[in-house]
Amino acid sequence: MFNSNNPFEMFDFQKVLSATKLPKLESIVAQIPVGRLADPKEIASLVSYLCSDEAAFMTGATLNINGGQHYQ
Repeated sequence: MFNSNNPFEMFDFQKVLSATKLPKLESIVAQIPVGRLADPKEIASLVSYLCSDEAAFMTGATLNINGGQHYQ
């Protein structure tokens, strides 16, 4: 088993921002319960944790990083 993160479409934050027209971006942000896009450091922090010894006992988990947009 392995752990994974699911950062939705925030792989390249600047690319998403520059390629998305403002009205579309605003409609996306409006669907996110925390009211904003992810900061890349937030995603990097989780990835760093998953690669650390502290996460050694965690197996088979998927952690969604999406501000609650795809609430499960």
